[in-house]
Amino acid sequence: MGNWPSSWVTKKDEPVDTTNYKQTYKNAVHSECILIAEYLGYQKNPDVKFNQPIQADYKIVRILKGPPLNKRLPIKYEFHDHSNPPTPPGWKFSEKEMPAVGSQWLIFIEHAVPHNGQFETYEGNWGRQPASEDNLNKVYELLQNQGETGY
Repeated sequence: MGNWPSSWVTKKDEPVDTTNYKQTYKNAVHSECILIAEYLGYQKNPDVKFNQPIQADYKIVRILKGPPLNKRLPIKYEFHDHSNPPTPPGWKFSEKEMPAVGSQWLIFIEHAVPHNGQFETYEGNWGRQPASEDNLNKVYELLQNQGETGY
């Protein structure tokens, strides 16, 4: 197969699932804005559906990359990623779908401009990752390799 690296070559009879290809830190760090934020709560809405996100409110703790933003961060809180999964059978919104108040999250915002007053996260719910030490170290390393250390 020419001079192509073997990792680029796939056999025709072996389908490659690229559904979650974009859902990696390596791709997410190209987002315009990456930050650590504390979850404060959400806007109550009696008509929450799997494909109809609600607004979750966060407080910015630290901006790792991107423009300065207001400390209050309204997020379009999607319950799925952008691979368009079907609604799980019997899915119904409850408080259990939301993070713990006061928990800290890595937020990847592909375009740091709000739409209808809310910021949209990278690849839907994938753009919200727990701000664990391991996750932060992965992101710091990738940002450092890009030469983008932020604030």
